[in-house]
Amino acid sequence: MTLREIIRVECRRILNTFTFFVFFMILFLFSINSSYQAVKQYEVPNKAGIAITGRENLQYIKNKVKDKKVEDYLPMLKESTESDLVHMDEINAEALAALNYEGKSIQDLSEEEAADFYRIRLSVIKETLESDDRTKYTEQEKAEIMKRAAQLSAIYMDYAEGWKVMNHEMGIFLVVLLLLISIILLPLFGRDGQSRMEELSRATRWGKKRLDYARFLTAYGGGSILYLAGAALYFVIMMLPFGLEGGSRCIQSNSDTFFSSYNITYLQQFFLNVFIGLIALLFTISLTLFVSVLTQKMIASASVLCFFWITLLIAEQMAEYQVNHWFANFMPLGMINYLHYYVGNELYRAFGESFDSIFWCPFISFLLAVFLMIFGLLYLKIKRDGISVSASVLSVRRQAVERRY
Repeated sequence: MTLREIIRVECRRILNTFTFFVFFMILFLFSINSSYQAVKQYEVPNKAGIAITGRENLQYIKNKVKDKKVEDYLPMLKESTESDLVHMDEINAEALAALNYEGKSIQDLSEEEAADFYRIRLSVIKETLESDDRTKYTEQEKAEIMKRAAQLSAIYMDYAEGWKVMNHEMGIFLVVLLLLISIILLPLFGRDGQSRMEELSRATRWGKKRLDYARFLTAYGGGSILYLAGAALYFVIMMLPFGLEGGSRCIQSNSDTFFSSYNITYLQQFFLNVFIGLIALLFTISLTLFVSVLTQKMIASASVLCFFWITLLIAEQMAEYQVNHWFANFMPLGMINYLHYYVGNELYRAFGESFDSIFWCPFISFLLAVFLMIFGLLYLKIKRDGISVSASVLSVRRQAVERRY
């Protein structure tokens, strides 16, 4: 059989119709629930119950907020007395004002403060860099970050709620997606007692070396396809009730990323998140294969991987800078916790240069994934060659015994 045919057989073995159905059903239900909860957050309650539904609130923002810059929109809200009900556009503007003006409300802002919006924002970013005792930025590093932050010339308050919600919730979804793909890939090398005769049969027919390569290719190729399909499903379901409006607006109109120094749009942020998640997937696949190759048992492999994810969760909860900076940031759970990439201004110094974490962490994680893959293949080769040598020695001894008698 050709390598392609073996890959097809291995794909059918680990991803049968039932597994495929369960995989996408879990993702579908998770996405539906996330989308429902996201829309529900836009409900505006009053004493009598729900005064404005989530859909009505979203439609209101779409109609009211179009091509309005934040420095022009703040005075408009200050003078507005339309209703006692607070819509999401007002909540968004109040959040930006509180961040930029040290907790002040829109009603407390003077005209001069509203007009000086961007200079004040840059001064807050600069003050944050100068007061950071952990990174201890050099003057050149601070200048580069401030230069990048100053490139933002306008923040529009346009409707972009779908992109805000999706990019915020995406990390949780990817944790579920990576775990499901890991479970699906466990049977590639992690065998149980009943599958050993079938394993021996396949190795005899196709050759152990070719079978090993086919399984690695199946894991990376099949896992990537499942990842992209899952991400596409999540994107469609999450954006369906919100619409695609606002993808071209800058991420600084979101309070979560208001102080980000990266002048990128919500659409660019989404693709960056997908790419970083893909690197996290490659590391997860490499680790799953490496552990499965070493243990050769599904239960043992699952136990090791479970311990690994629990360790990452503990590191995430600890929120210790040194633990995150030198370990957790390169691991899957830390990588898909996207917010720190955009607002943390975290740097890594190597070879006399400074590298932003948004580029350095995926790069190092990718290298680790490659090393784990190489070590796994080398282990299989050494084990295979060792078995061949043992078989040859036994054959020679048997022939010697036969000649003696």
